[in-house]
Amino acid sequence: MIRLKFEPRLYTPKWVNVVVPIAAVIAGLTAGALLFVCLGVDPVKAYSEVIKGALGSGYGLSEIVVKATPITLTALGGLVCYRMGLWNIGAEGQLCLGAIATAGVVRYLFIDNSVVMFFLMLTAAAAAGGLWCMAAGFLKERWNVNETIVTLMLNYVAINLSEYFIYGPWKDPMSMGFPFTVTFPEAARFWTFFNTRIHGGLFIALGAAVLLHIVLKYSKWGYEIAVTGQNPRGARYAGINIGRNILVVTFIGGAIAGLAGMSEMAGLYGRMVRGFSMGYGYTGILVAWLARLSPLYVPLVAFLMGVLLVGGDTLEVNATVGPGAHALVTTPGATRFYRSAGEQALQRTRLALAPGARLEWLPLEALCYNACQAENHLTLDLAPGAECMGWDVTALGLPHAGQAFESGRFVQHIEVPGLWLERGVIDAADHRLLHSPLGLAGQHCLASLFFAAGTPLERARRDAALDAARTVIDAHPLRARAGATSPNSQMVVLRVLAPQAEPAMQLLRQVWRAWRTQLWQLPAEPPRIWAM
Repeated sequence: MIRLKFEPRLYTPKWVNVVVPIAAVIAGLTAGALLFVCLGVDPVKAYSEVIKGALGSGYGLSEIVVKATPITLTALGGLVCYRMGLWNIGAEGQLCLGAIATAGVVRYLFIDNSVVMFFLMLTAAAAAGGLWCMAAGFLKERWNVNETIVTLMLNYVAINLSEYFIYGPWKDPMSMGFPFTVTFPEAARFWTFFNTRIHGGLFIALGAAVLLHIVLKYSKWGYEIAVTGQNPRGARYAGINIGRNILVVTFIGGAIAGLAGMSEMAGLYGRMVRGFSMGYGYTGILVAWLARLSPLYVPLVAFLMGVLLVGGDTLEVNATVGPGAHALVTTPGATRFYRSAGEQALQRTRLALAPGARLEWLPLEALCYNACQAENHLTLDLAPGAECMGWDVTALGLPHAGQAFESGRFVQHIEVPGLWLERGVIDAADHRLLHSPLGLAGQHCLASLFFAAGTPLERARRDAALDAARTVIDAHPLRARAGATSPNSQMVVLRVLAPQAEPAMQLLRQVWRAWRTQLWQLPAEPPRIWAM
């Protein structure tokens, strides 16, 4: 009889530290590939588009480095705690505290000297992040309070605290109500390289990785941390002061994560703005473990994570509706085009309808954030007898949050080949377009609803669709900025301008109900997601 006995390794072979992260990445890519296959998407083509979007240009490479910089620092901040068996989930909050401290130093202690300001900001950011994390360490050491819960809850406190300063006492009085602080003076800004957004924070991240590797591997304190993490009881019997090390480790971990906030403020934004962290603290947790808690591997894994983040700037959606089928497609959330300082983000959608097919293409709005560079491209291919009812809604900026579309460029392209082409370029610098009565007239949302057919529509059906749309428009508050027309025998189009996306969407939904009943004799039951 064969008996198997499993025992823990006395030491971890070096090859494990290399193979395990690679295997984890391969497993993740394989799982993604299987999902693509289930969705009818060629996984090779999908991954090649991601790689092309990230590595296919100098701008893409530079943006990978920009995103990898704060991820590296937050990962290192978590790593030093994980080595000791402490679950620091609060790098996001510690990053925010570092950002607050950096902005505070610039506001109250500014000295027109780059070297002095660098050390002042670095010290303040490290101290703020360190003390914020050490609060969880103190509770852990004194009363054995779970550090996972504390650090996680402190994230929310830190995020709201940063927004308090952005919207409150530190808001730029010349911002015209928009949430950001005064721009940092030149002496408080990091230098940049190669005419890109890569900044001096990169060297802080790389330096921290090397220094942390040396300390953890070759110092007595690093040995104590490793022993404590592997065998707390043995460490206590060996005379290691675990309580003191808890405080030191949490402070150092928080301090490194705080430097990520300094890096973003002084290197990338040059002031505090709302949403300056895009979840880098949480991403850092994943990176730290994929790097097998090795500081030298963290920058590499962070770079690979940056590839995924930047590669997502190109999205292609293809959908086919089979002969005689009826499909309704919507989206669980709005499409968001964020701020960009380089090449444009591209969303390309291609819808193909077989003979006799019907499609309702009803996505939620596209949000164009200030300073975005983006294109939203929709192509509709209709076979004879096919019909499609769809809409497109574009919102410029975030009026509710006081964030106007002050800079950037957005291209909207909707095409039914051979029948209809609607292509517009919205440049924030084009004030006549945005504010003229003959343009958008100061409205922040533009929307189109269309009914397209692969075969010419009977005149009676077109007239019925126009009458139904105009009846709804006449009773709606947006009637002065809405209208319906039929540019050819296969198209009926409604257009509307609105101050916000919500009233525009309301009008489109009402007309959609009327058209669904009038043209297809179907009940107008709204998708459940719209009620969320």
